Amino acid sequence: MYLPERSIQITCVSKWEKGKNKNGVLKLKRIYLGAALGFSVILAACEEQPVAEKEIPQKQTEQETKPQKNDQEEEKVPSLTEQLQKRLSEWKLELPSWTAENSGHIGAAVREEKDSVEIQFYETEEPMLLNDPALANATKTALLTIQRFSSAATANEQIAFEQYDKVGGTPVDLGYGITGYQDAGAGSLFTSWNEGRWAIIARTKTDTPKEGEQLARQTVSYLEEHTLPIPYEHGSLHVDVDEQGSFIKWQKKELVYGLTAGTNAELLEWATLFK
Repeated sequence: MYLPERSIQITCVSKWEKGKNKNGVLKLKRIYLGAALGFSVILAACEEQPVAEKEIPQKQTEQETKPQKNDQEEEKVPSLTEQLQKRLSEWKLELPSWTAENSGHIGAAVREEKDSVEIQFYETEEPMLLNDPALANATKTALLTIQRFSSAATANEQIAFEQYDKVGGTPVDLGYGITGYQDAGAGSLFTSWNEGRWAIIARTKTDTPKEGEQLARQTVSYLEEHTLPIPYEHGSLHVDVDEQGSFIKWQKKELVYGLTAGTNAELLEWATLFK
């Protein structure tokens, strides 16, 4: 009697079993299990078929990435002196020798006309370019103005230099061998003296004469340790007790430099940064 052929399905299962070889070396041994279904069972060796490794696409190694700049490679803002010299090259200005204090910096906004320049200085936390819009949020400090005149003689007239020992007044000892001369008028008391080519005035109200003399002494003392710019030909300094009308100006041939600041101390500090 003919029996219809049954399909036979053989499943090969393998597992790893740990063992040791004769030398005692740990070795993994693969054990095959065979299972058959049907009227007859055929045992056969399950040959291990190599499995082709799935080919993994190679990752692109060349990627367009933006180069990262370190601190030294970052574009640096030129110094304020360099910026001003470039911006106002035709003026050939003499600029102050700034020093950053309290980890701060100095920025500036420039306004130039045919015969005049105005430079507003600011205290900033980092170096900034000239006329940077962000300066609007910075703290103003000194204001420098430069005016150009037709001749050195005309420029000298703007200084209104006087030799006070010849003008007269009540002499007062200001220390360091300097004599001041006091004169009153229109509710103000002036203590005036000369240092080299400079004419200097300390002003107060007539009802506070001691404050005026004290301010004059403080100014003389400061200038013993610090030097005002060398004028050509003259310069004048006016310090006020109320600090509202203080200013300094000096001549450099046909140019007249003018400087104002928030306080008398700031004014003197800025003025002595110029050469």
